[in-house]
Amino acid sequence: MNKYLNTLKECSKIAAQEYKEVSKKLKKIKKDLTSSQNVLVDTLLKLDESDINDKAVYDSINEINNKTSELLKNGFDSFENSFSKKADNLSDFTVTLFGRTKAGKSTIREALTNGDGSTIGKGAQRTTRDVKTYNWNHLRIIDTPGFDAYKGEEDEKIAFSQVDETDLILFLVTSDSIEESEFEKLASLRRENKPVIILLNVLYDLKHPIKKKQFLKNPKNYVSINAIRGHLSRLKFLSNKHFDIQNISVIPIHALSAYETNNSEGNEKKYLYDASNFKYFSDYLTKEIETSGKQKRVQSFRDSYIFHLENSIKPVYEDSLRSLTPIVRLLRNKQFELKNWFDKFIPDKNDEIERIVEKIFEPLFNQLDYFVDQNIENSDFGDKWNNMVSKYITENKFKSVQENIVTDMNRYLEEFFKEFKFDLNLSVSKIKSDEISGVKKGSTGKVVRWSGAAVGTASAVILSAAVANSWNPLGWGLAIVGIGLGIFSWFWGDDTKRFNIQKAIMKTRMFNNLEKMQRKNKGALKTWFYNDITHGLKKKITQDLYHQVELFQKLLKEYSAITAKIDSFIEKENIELIKRLLDLHHPNGYESDNIHHVARVQGVLTKILIENTLFNGDKNKNDFMKIYGERIIEIKSSTDKMKFLLDSLIIDSSEIIDAFFSDKENKFVVRVDKRKAGKIYGHLWSNVRTAEKIIGNKIHIEVV
Repeated sequence: MNKYLNTLKECSKIAAQEYKEVSKKLKKIKKDLTSSQNVLVDTLLKLDESDINDKAVYDSINEINNKTSELLKNGFDSFENSFSKKADNLSDFTVTLFGRTKAGKSTIREALTNGDGSTIGKGAQRTTRDVKTYNWNHLRIIDTPGFDAYKGEEDEKIAFSQVDETDLILFLVTSDSIEESEFEKLASLRRENKPVIILLNVLYDLKHPIKKKQFLKNPKNYVSINAIRGHLSRLKFLSNKHFDIQNISVIPIHALSAYETNNSEGNEKKYLYDASNFKYFSDYLTKEIETSGKQKRVQSFRDSYIFHLENSIKPVYEDSLRSLTPIVRLLRNKQFELKNWFDKFIPDKNDEIERIVEKIFEPLFNQLDYFVDQNIENSDFGDKWNNMVSKYITENKFKSVQENIVTDMNRYLEEFFKEFKFDLNLSVSKIKSDEISGVKKGSTGKVVRWSGAAVGTASAVILSAAVANSWNPLGWGLAIVGIGLGIFSWFWGDDTKRFNIQKAIMKTRMFNNLEKMQRKNKGALKTWFYNDITHGLKKKITQDLYHQVELFQKLLKEYSAITAKIDSFIEKENIELIKRLLDLHHPNGYESDNIHHVARVQGVLTKILIENTLFNGDKNKNDFMKIYGERIIEIKSSTDKMKFLLDSLIIDSSEIIDAFFSDKENKFVVRVDKRKAGKIYGHLWSNVRTAEKIIGNKIHIEVV
């Protein structure tokens, strides 16, 4: 008893040390991550808004960051609340009793506390106040409502909070019905890697005097490992399946027999207590605390810290990444789609300008020779030519060219942004309302603005630039009149030969002037097209989209970096936890520098990358694993990629069909027979997940 009490005192000291150490870590990581989040927001919002010219994008990014900051704060609040509860009970070694309603938990509590039986059978009428705390054998015992009495999320939170406070779980099942659903429920509560002892409550009726006498005559026929051997194999199968614990401790008890000792005297009291197997249970628990109580107290703080990092803090950024990734993918796809359209639209419209302007001038070229022949002798030659030019070369025709180009562009852009808005809303609608919902209010506003900008800008071009920068019929007409007056003087000289020569020269000059005029109109339209469409509107739209993609990609990159930072914190804590437990378990020392890398699925499996083995023989390793609560796999580094892969997956080449590294996809591919797939995946995919962390590459399991 002295050893037991001394161990509990040491456990209290260790708890105080661990609380101080972990609280310091908690403050530091909170400061680091809050600072990172603030710097991220500040950096994004300081970018020049004129680069985007769309407040909706900034509002969207800001809201995402605000939501992330809010979730981060909530995560740390939950984190800090759990540690404040621990602070209230640093001197207590805590054991929590879980099980389904009417499994006998209240009976056990009454037996342990010498109760009057008033709470027995009341399990179904429970409230949140039904979580009871009491003391027994210098331990703090928490009694929870039955699993099947939980009603919704609030009850689940209560159950999780009890697990967080506990150092050891007593899981009560009954001999009449060992239900898999009980193990499934406990598995969801055991994610902090809390140690579990199964109490099998053997149900045997003591009300009938003959049955009671028969039971007390030889209780080991009912309450012993041999008596429950049939149940034992099922319990171990279910614990291995749901907890990945192969050798879980199972203790048979008779809770009613223990309770009946409160109402008995003399030898019957002693017989009932001995028959209940409570003494064995008490001795087992005492021994468990003497041998591993200090380690369990360490784990209560360290594993809780790791659990909250993994489940309260890291998911904040993982949710942000999951929410943003499809939106960024959509933005990038739309960016490429728009670029490809403009890459085709621009040369096509330049060719179209060439063709249409040539078509506008075609009648003048066709009629030039005939016009000169018919009108060269007339004194109003120049006026007639100017009138003909004005008939075919009109301002409205060039405006029409511009309007058609803008109409074609707007028709596409309106459809493009309509689809874009639909796709974006669809992407956003897939984000759960409790995740990063801020993005729903931004981004889509640009659709209307861009489409409106296309129409508005084009209208302005038609009203101003089309006239100012395109065709000026008056100027061209005056030039042609001058040429005409020069020819008349030769005609009046009555020199037919010279007249014909000058007429030919006139035709050539007029043809050249028409070509020059045509080129200038083509050039004016192309200049307008370049300045206002290619360089103006196209540049504005594509740059806006590019900057929007760039900002969201930056946000993704920053969130990914913070997630990686948290992963590095978690790995460091896992390494420190293992070293701390090894210090307590193996005081003679070990090679602390031997641990290079740790990959862990908490409560299930840990893989350690080492140079030399940490443990001196299998017994030493198995003893440590029993305390640690998880299977530990030691993996040695190797320059052989395939060997390293197979070692990390804990398989050999005979267990797979094929394995290779895909350079294209930058991941390993392992082909396996479907009968082997379960082993390779591992419980909760733990084997593949930890192997990926060890080798630093993705692994794709291809089942054939």
